[in-house]
Amino acid sequence: MTENIALDFDRLRQHAALVTSLADDVTGAISMLKGGDLASNAFGILCAFLVPPSMAMSAAATGLFGADQSLLLRTAGELRDTAAQWEQFEDDTVTTLRDLENALGL
Repeated sequence: MTENIALDFDRLRQHAALVTSLADDVTGAISMLKGGDLASNAFGILCAFLVPPSMAMSAAATGLFGADQSLLLRTAGELRDTAAQWEQFEDDTVTTLRDLENALGL
């Protein structure tokens, strides 16, 4: 059993950046879904019946991607907050221990 707890704050922040990058990728996918023009003239008269279902599926996919994006952004923020909180806790703990050592003359 180890006596030390070691957290790599930079690694947590790197992970948060990766999660943010994933959220950006989702943003790109949402833009592609929203930007696609599925007007019936693009498919011709024979394929016009496919447009309403395609539009509905595009809207549903956009909604799902939006939820994924929100979750990823929230996760990235929480990872950054966790790193900051642990770093502050570590700093406070070190300060307290040094104060105790000084008071005890160590």
